Amino acid sequence: MPTDAAAAPGSSAPHQLTSRRISVCGPAQAWFVPTIRVMAADLAGRADFTLDGIDDLRMAVDEACGCLLRLADQEQPSHCSFQASPAKIEVRQIRATKTAP
Repeated sequence: MPTDAAAAPGSSAPHQLTSRRISVCGPAQAWFVPTIRVMAADLAGRADFTLDGIDDLRMAVDEACGCLLRLADQEQPSHCSFQASPAKIEVRQIRATKTAP
């Protein structure tokens, strides 16, 4: 499902980011983090963040995912959602935690 107002096929109109919630679900494993990082960077680019802003968001998402992976049960899926609007992007990650012994 598209996450923005897409231009009609063959038109030259740019993609405009509208306020949307985008979610991704995948394994709570390190190899999946780049997917989440790329999603964040793409949304920031569509919201006209500066290149420094895009890099800052990408690094923040990478750090947050790294910290949360240490707490996650890698047998359970990890859920990450982005609330994107032209003014800001909120990142929320819900992950399956390890059960107590």
